Amino acid sequence: YDHHIYYQYGSIYYNGHGVRKDIAKSFPYFCRAAERGVESAQFTVATMLLYGQGVAVDKAKAKKWFQKAAAQGCKDSQNYLNSWVDD
Repeated sequence: YDHHIYYQYGSIYYNGHGVRKDIAKSFPYFCRAAERGVESAQFTVATMLLYGQGVAVDKAKAKKWFQKAAAQGCKDSQNYLNSWVDD
């Protein structure tokens, strides 16, 4: 089974491709993909949590997802973590 499909569904709602743009509706799809190890979804979930895009800000959870994506080699996540300042 291709878990990237959840990422694609999330992207459809996030960007409004063929549907009304709904960032909050995209978040659960990105989460499903992230929980199944999709690196790009892990990064997306982290940034959405960090900036409160469609979901409440949660820096602790954001950091966890950046760490998971970075462990898979995501350079953007590594950059976020390198400049991370804990509150």
